[in-house]
Amino acid sequence: MVRQLVDVLARTVSHLVGQGLPDDLYLDTLSIHTARRIWLALKPIMESDSELEARLQAFGFMPEDNDKRRALESKLLGIFSRNAALAREIQSFLGDVRGDHVSTETAPTFPIPAGSVPTNEALRRLEVLRLLRSGVEAERIAERFEIPAGEVYRINYDYSIGGIRGAVISENSPSWLEQLDGNEPFLRRLEMVRLLRGGTPIGVVARQFDALEDYVLLLGQNFAEHGIAGIMTDEDVERFRAIRRDTIRICAYNLQGVRDDGSFRFRRIARELAGYRPDLIALQEVISGAGVEDTSGQIARWLSAITGEHYRSHFTYCHLFMDRYPEGVAVCGRVEAKTIHSIDLTTHLSNGLKPSMARRAMVTETSLMGRRVILASVHLDHLGAGEVRLAQAEKLLSELDRMTGVTDSHALILAGDFNDTEDSPTLKCLKNAGYRDAYRTLHKNKGNTFPLPRPEARIDYVLVKGPAEIVAAEVILNNSDFSDHLGLTVVIR
Repeated sequence: MVRQLVDVLARTVSHLVGQGLPDDLYLDTLSIHTARRIWLALKPIMESDSELEARLQAFGFMPEDNDKRRALESKLLGIFSRNAALAREIQSFLGDVRGDHVSTETAPTFPIPAGSVPTNEALRRLEVLRLLRSGVEAERIAERFEIPAGEVYRINYDYSIGGIRGAVISENSPSWLEQLDGNEPFLRRLEMVRLLRGGTPIGVVARQFDALEDYVLLLGQNFAEHGIAGIMTDEDVERFRAIRRDTIRICAYNLQGVRDDGSFRFRRIARELAGYRPDLIALQEVISGAGVEDTSGQIARWLSAITGEHYRSHFTYCHLFMDRYPEGVAVCGRVEAKTIHSIDLTTHLSNGLKPSMARRAMVTETSLMGRRVILASVHLDHLGAGEVRLAQAEKLLSELDRMTGVTDSHALILAGDFNDTEDSPTLKCLKNAGYRDAYRTLHKNKGNTFPLPRPEARIDYVLVKGPAEIVAAEVILNNSDFSDHLGLTVVIR
């Protein structure tokens, strides 16, 4: 327990003095030493105050969580307000870490006698904060401290953003709301919720924004239940739709199995894919196992980190790559799939044909813009004159009809590496079944995808069936460091 609490306090020290936390969470010797001193000072209190211990541990588990940090600081502030000697001792410890030791003559003494105004600027700001959060009107506080009422709210804002350190250090920097359009209704609602969830009393928020307390309370409840969507109006939704048109974006890419550049390659691929804002991605030559983290999962994870969306991946195993690595195909999407299917393209092919290695298709059904979209990630056989690929295409069509149906789909999409040219029996079969070659619909020539760096063949496709309109199609990811294939991006409406 001692080591755990010291570790937590070390993190607290780093935050209180503004050093932040290094990525690997290793703390400097001075922080550890100071944390031990603080723990020894707080130990008698923790023995009788389980809430303090609980808040310390909660902050230690999630030091990046502002709510947990503010909860701990609020608890410590309350303890210091009742124990002036302890407050002076702790401030002395923190002064050692900052390198600007504060004399005990100017250390805070709580409580401040009624009617007095501290002369120390840090203490003045803390007292302003205490009074405001105790329910005293901002105008009365401003009059007592001879400052504008807006400055009272600024101190509260600084605390909600930076905790104790933010409250006591005056930098006179504009708030994020002031740097934007402070009269923007959605931003005002968002700031109300932020202040409320940061611990600002409802009455204070209401007075600051000249709103009813009932309105602020309802905003907080709606946000807690529905997130950002809960505080959006119909007008906000319409404005969002105006800038994000009613389109669906699909990408297809062969990852070329395993290379010697590790996971960094997938981060670079994800960075480029993010620029196309894909809703769905069909991936081939995905590796998952034998010491390799699912490469489609890596793409999904990096896309999520880069875009802020939540991408998910669904992988199905086909065969071993280089007789060692489990290889298959996958679908990544930024919305959750309603159904997931894996279609066998190895057995029960027409005329008893068999591929050179096991093959499957990964199929997901999602709802995008309120429309049903089915995507199959495909990687057909790579050897022979094409009879096997044709048989695989015929089985794929049959299985899709059986498993999903197509009558009410806005778009049924086949995407990936077909290992065949556009004039082949395989592609003719798919086109005869109603699938349109998205790239060729908009471009009369070009479009070769393999092999990089000088592609001579067009074997990767995005094929679309259904009422969806194809509005854009391009080859992308022209980088032989990524793969020996080019990728495709297609936009449908």
